[in-house]
Amino acid sequence: MEGDSEITAIQASQVLTFGKDVIVVQERLGSDPNSFQKADESRSETGVAAESDAARLFIEKQKQFLLGKKLMQDIKDDEGNILIAAGTEIDDHVLEVAEVSGRLNDLGQNAK
Repeated sequence: MEGDSEITAIQASQVLTFGKDVIVVQERLGSDPNSFQKADESRSETGVAAESDAARLFIEKQKQFLLGKKLMQDIKDDEGNILIAAGTEIDDHVLEVAEVSGRLNDLGQNAK
């Protein structure tokens, strides 16, 4: 938002993904600035997560950007187990593992 001088603090848990010039956060509900909802908590009648097209497009672009790059550091789960080892070339399977485990941001930060 060029020219917009409003500064808003965002909790790390609200960040879905980010890039060089963009940050994607959980959707804000209502007028309460502290009211956020995860895509998987906002379900339609069919039970499918209501994820915005922009967020989905951004994630797909991020995944395309990462394909073929090498991982510089191990990606670990919350218990410290290695999910994806350093030196691994990023392919569709690696992207799937990272996305399912909620480590797509880590993958993006540690790929070269």
